[in-house]
Amino acid sequence: MAGQLGVLNALDVAKTQMYHFTAIVIAGMDYTKAKPGVLPPGVQAGVTGVALVGTLAGQLFFGWLGDKLGRKKVYGMTLMLMVLAWFWNWWDSESWLVEYLA
Repeated sequence: MAGQLGVLNALDVAKTQMYHFTAIVIAGMDYTKAKPGVLPPGVQAGVTGVALVGTLAGQLFFGWLGDKLGRKKVYGMTLMLMVLAWFWNWWDSESWLVEYLA
């Protein structure tokens, strides 16, 4: 029991790193029943729900941030974030890589 408490204490003081988010995503995936390009209905519902919750959280956070820092500055930050997310999505997609390497 004392060893378990030591592990929990170490987890409490550990800094959050990208590894932690990667582990959460991988642990939540079920590869055994997945078909390429098709999500099971429960997973699709979860993805939709998380997207809606993320949208709500983003609206609340960036609205609050706009009140604190000013609307124009936050609009610029969100625009840059959206462009970076678009680029990341494009870079991660397989189609451009297949066309480039073929």
